[in-house]
Amino acid sequence: FIVWKVQEVSFKEVKYVVDEETSEKSIKYVKEQEVSIGDLPTMTSHGTFIINGIERVIVSQMHRSPGVFFDSDKGKTYSSGKLIYSARII
Repeated sequence: FIVWKVQEVSFKEVKYVVDEETSEKSIKYVKEQEVSIGDLPTMTSHGTFIINGIERVIVSQMHRSPGVFFDSDKGKTYSSGKLIYSARII
């Protein structure tokens, strides 16, 4: 089991000073910092990952899963002019 760690990740913070007469920007200072993102598992030759001794697969979701859908019908309103809102639970 091989664990890869992200060792070199750079984060730059750039501050600018604007000259009021010419409206030109000049760099005041640059701050660089290394940030650890975390451990990344290695992909096997079968396209899977071994996480905590269990073979895992990434599956993309092709469509939105069922749940609660909120909607408003812009063509229908109450007599007061307010929109009618609805919710469907699937």
